[in-house]
Amino acid sequence: MRKRLQNALTRFVLCVSCLIFAGLMVTGITNPHAAAVAQGDGMMVYGEGTVTTPRTRTWTQATTSWSAEGSGPTAAATIRSVIVKASPKRDEMIAGIQTTGGVLYIQRWNGTAWSNEWNVTVGNGMPRFDIAYERNSGEAVIVYSGNVGTTNELRYRVWSGSAWTAATNLDAVRTSGVIHTLRMESQGVNSDAIGIVWADANLDVSANYWNGATNTWTGEPTAALSTNVAVVGTSTAPTNWAFDVAFEGQSGDMLVVWGNNTVQDLLHITRAAGASGAWGTATTTTAALEEPTDLDLSSDPNSDYIAYANITDNTAGADASTWTGTGWNAFSNFDTAIGTVAATTNNISVSWVRNGTQDRAVIVYEDAAAAGIDWVFYNKNTNAWSAVQTAFTAAPTPVADMKSVRQVTNPFNTAQAMVVVVDSASDVFAKRLTFDGTNFTWSSSEGAAALEISASSITGIGADFDYARYIPGTLTVDIVDASGVSVVSPTVAMNTASVSLNCQSISGVFGAASQKIRVNNGTATPGWTLTVAATAGSTITWSSGTEQYDYNDSSGTPAGCDDGGDADTQAGRLGFNPSTATIDSQSGCTAAGLSLGSAANFAQGTVDNLTLATASSGAGTGCYWDITGIATSQQLPAEKGAGNYTINLTLTVTAN
Repeated sequence: MRKRLQNALTRFVLCVSCLIFAGLMVTGITNPHAAAVAQGDGMMVYGEGTVTTPRTRTWTQATTSWSAEGSGPTAAATIRSVIVKASPKRDEMIAGIQTTGGVLYIQRWNGTAWSNEWNVTVGNGMPRFDIAYERNSGEAVIVYSGNVGTTNELRYRVWSGSAWTAATNLDAVRTSGVIHTLRMESQGVNSDAIGIVWADANLDVSANYWNGATNTWTGEPTAALSTNVAVVGTSTAPTNWAFDVAFEGQSGDMLVVWGNNTVQDLLHITRAAGASGAWGTATTTTAALEEPTDLDLSSDPNSDYIAYANITDNTAGADASTWTGTGWNAFSNFDTAIGTVAATTNNISVSWVRNGTQDRAVIVYEDAAAAGIDWVFYNKNTNAWSAVQTAFTAAPTPVADMKSVRQVTNPFNTAQAMVVVVDSASDVFAKRLTFDGTNFTWSSSEGAAALEISASSITGIGADFDYARYIPGTLTVDIVDASGVSVVSPTVAMNTASVSLNCQSISGVFGAASQKIRVNNGTATPGWTLTVAATAGSTITWSSGTEQYDYNDSSGTPAGCDDGGDADTQAGRLGFNPSTATIDSQSGCTAAGLSLGSAANFAQGTVDNLTLATASSGAGTGCYWDITGIATSQQLPAEKGAGNYTINLTLTVTAN
C-alpha cells in the first residue's frame, strides 16, 4: 500500500541570502482499503428487562453513532451479566451471557451474524466466567466455574477460530470451594499468555498462568493468596472483584492484587514472564489507604506501569496508585465520599489513554454526590494524581448511583475511550472520553436518550462493550496526527541555510508527534518492509520550476557535491537515517520483531529506494506502529538560484 509524499523534503525558498527548507507532503493512499469494520468501530451487548435474547448495538466511529437495537440468540432466561471480547485476528466477538438461572451461554459474532455456540450451568451470583483471546494466535479461551467444589472446580474450552475443544477440567489446587467469580487478562500482542485469578465459596483466592503455545496451565502459587478475601458487609461468599490480574506492558511479568476483608492493606504477587516464569512472594503494601473491596487494574502498554483503582464499603472512600514494575508509587485517597458499594456491583473502572508522549490513567467511579460521570486521573508524565474532576452531567445523565462501570480504550486511537454505565434506574449509557495531550473532553454518544431504559440487571454486569480489534486484510502506511487522523498535507522542515558558493549539507527530521508514520498490519502475515523512493523514478530531480538539483548523485567530495555520469547535469544527494527514530506501538502491542533501517543515501541505479523499517516473523499482527524521528539530510550543491524546490516521494509497505 503506498502513500505519496509530495512537496517533499526541501521546498526551499531563496530570499536574498537565506534558504528556507520545508517538505515531505503526503497526498493520499493510492490503493485505499474498504473494510466491513473500520478502526474505532465496536459492539455493545446488554440485557433488557426480562427479555431472554441479549440486545446488541454497533458503534460506528466515522459517524460517532450507535445503530438501532439488534438481538442475539436466545439465552432462555433473564440476563444477569454480560462480558464481550473482540478477536485480534478475525472480524469476531465472543459474548458470555450469564442468566439468572445460573446458565452461561457463549455466543459468537462472525462479522455478519450472532450464533449460540454452547451453554453450561455455572451457578448464580457474580460472573462465574471470563473470556480472553490469545493476542498472537487469536485463539479464545473461556474459563468458567464447574459449580462444584473439592476438585476440578474450573472448566475451560478453547476456540481455534474454526472449532471448539471439548470442556476440560482445571483443578484449582489452592482452593477447594465452588468458584464464585474469576478474572482473566491477555498479555501483549506477541504472546499467547493469559493470566487468571479467582475466588471460591470459602473466600480463598488463587491464580494461574496459561501458556498458549502448548495450551496448558503452568501452575498456581505455592499457597492460596488469600483465605479471607474482602467482601461487602458480613457476606460469607465473594461479593465483588476484590482482586485482579494484569501484565506489565514491556517486561511481560504478571501482577495479581487482592484485598483481605476489613483490612486496609493491599496485597500483591508477581510472576516472571514466560512459560517457565516463577512466582514471587506474596507482599503486603501497608501504604494503601482503603480496604480493597471493588478494584480494577489497567496496564500501560508503553511501559511496565499498571494503574490500580479501588472503591470500598469499609469507610466511604476510594484510593488509587500505580505499579512501576518494581513497586508502588504513592497512594491517592482521591475521594472520601463515595456512593454505595453494594454486593455484586462493579462501581469502578480504570484505563489508560495516550496522546503523543502524554499518558494518563483515567478512573471512572461512583461518587456520593449528584448524578453524572465521576472521574479522576493520573498524570504519568508528572507522577501525580489530579483532584476529583467536575462530573460530566450532559444529558442523558446517569442518576447518582452507578451500578456497573466498564471503560475501554480505543485500540486504534489511544486518545479515546468508551465508558459504559448501568445506573440504579436501569438505564444504559455510553460516554466518550477524548484526550488532546493536555485536556479531556467528554461527550454523550447516545444522542438524546439512554441506549436502554430497562436494563436486565443492576446487580451484575448489565452491559459490556469492546472495540473491534481486527481490521481484515489490510497492510497500509499513512501519516497521521497525534489523534491518529490522516494528515492531508504533512511537511518536514529542513534547517535554514545561507546561499553559498560552496557545497553544504542541510538536515531535517521525518516524523513528528503531529505527523507520525503509521504502519498498520491487519493481515495474518507478520513480516513487512517499509521503504521510501522518488515517485517519478530515479531520473527525477528537485525543481523550483526553473532550476534543479539532484537527490541521488554520489559524486564529489563530500559525496553529492559534484555531478556524476548520470543523464542530468545536477549534483546533490538525499539520505535518511532511521536508526535515530522511535517506534511507538498500538495499545496491547509491542515493537518486538521490528527493526529500524540503517543510515543510507540514494544513488541512481544502485540505491533507488531506502529501507526505513522491517518487521520479522516475530512481529505482531492486528497492530499498528507509529514511527517518528527519522533523520534526513541533503547535500546541497553550490551556487543554486533562488526558488521553491520540491520533489515527490512515495512510502511503500510490502508484505514479506
